[in-house]
Amino acid sequence: MGSRPRSAASRAPPPELAHELLGFIERLYYARERHLGLGTHSEARLRRFVSIIGGCWATPRLELRSVGLGPQATELLVDELLSQPHASRPWLVQLDQNMLGDHGAAAIARLLCRSDSTIWLSAGANTIGPIGAISIFEALANHNTTLTALDLSSDGSTAERNTFARGLRLAESDAIAEAVAAFAPTPHASNGNDDGAVSAGEDSDASSPRRKEDQDEDEDEEIDVPPRTPPHLHPRPALASLAYMLERSPVLSVLRLSSNALGPEAAADLGNALPHAKSLVELSLPNNGIGPSGTAALALGLPQCATLEVVDLANNDLGDAGAHALGEALANSAGVPIPFPSSADMSSPVSSDDEDHAHARHPSKNKHRTNGSRHASRPASGRASPTGNRSPRVDTIPSSSPAQKLPARLTTLQLASNRIGVEGARALCAVFRSCPHLSILKLAKNQIGDKGAAAIAEVRSQVYAIGGRDNGGEHRGD
Repeated sequence: MGSRPRSAASRAPPPELAHELLGFIERLYYARERHLGLGTHSEARLRRFVSIIGGCWATPRLELRSVGLGPQATELLVDELLSQPHASRPWLVQLDQNMLGDHGAAAIARLLCRSDSTIWLSAGANTIGPIGAISIFEALANHNTTLTALDLSSDGSTAERNTFARGLRLAESDAIAEAVAAFAPTPHASNGNDDGAVSAGEDSDASSPRRKEDQDEDEDEEIDVPPRTPPHLHPRPALASLAYMLERSPVLSVLRLSSNALGPEAAADLGNALPHAKSLVELSLPNNGIGPSGTAALALGLPQCATLEVVDLANNDLGDAGAHALGEALANSAGVPIPFPSSADMSSPVSSDDEDHAHARHPSKNKHRTNGSRHASRPASGRASPTGNRSPRVDTIPSSSPAQKLPARLTTLQLASNRIGVEGARALCAVFRSCPHLSILKLAKNQIGDKGAAAIAEVRSQVYAIGGRDNGGEHRGD
């Protein structure tokens, strides 16, 4: 009888694995087994685990999605990574749908402090709460200058979801203050990327040449830390730390936080932080219950983030009110006309009980693919501003921000599954007038109908996917 080919997960351990590496993987395996409470040893499970870890260990992409890593196993993993030469460390660390928790997230923060190799970190659906998220955000703000993409989305089961956006619990105040102190900037560690940048409480690296040669000079330097309210005094401490990270991180360009139950208040916190973000290109917030009020608060910061090009707000129950707030904020930044929804349309309440909208990710074509992840790239500069006829019922809004002279740089706006109707679509016409680079507007699973699609097409005829079969009309879109 012929034998079937075995899957990657059931292959025998690679024979070339070094004895030291095999010993590390076995320690990692037993830490995982203890965390899962699996008392009975299984040689088959061990072989599968060795195959998975050994197969990706010496590669630039450490892809360990759904392998059961808990906090202790994550500590072992980070220690082993930091013991490797810089050239051997991965640029991609993917740990989605494990069980890191706050302690595992703190271990990842140590990696971010002491390694300049990692440029993409994905740790979605890992039950990371405010303390763990603050560890990551503070490490990025104060000790890391290389990470360009951070994905803390929670698209797994409810039990796996990250919960860092929730409010402060009284018992967490001291632990949050300790997490902030552990990754605070020190005279010996600028917002840098060498092995000398360690968190407080760790032993300093005696072999680091920077510690010996530059210590006196560093002690004389002032650390540029903007005034801030301590996170443990904020009602949503992790969001305060996230805002601080956006202000301080010099290279972070992709931030993905889908399905984290942010809500309107957290969206407002992000809106306040966006004008200070130095390098953010993509902001992905689908399925977060932001609603019209949260969209209005977030939208105020969008045009003031000079680098932002891709925004994903799919499945956030915006309604016409949220679409109007988005159009108004972008129109105000450029002083362009905006179609106002009627008072009857705007006064009708927006329901939030529909849980059946499909989650949709932005479809931007200019991406570097990373195991299903897509990294936004900048568009070619110098594109001409669009021209076109105005939609009905147009008034002009004077600019509320005179200092904002340039139009927003948005190229992609994902608004699928948001209950946007005809009036909301008309309000979005202002987005095209204030964002001349916008070429992708996703409005699938809304109710814009033929009239809404026609209003948008009047302003911008060449636009990717403005309609769809499920938009309450016959317009098909591309």
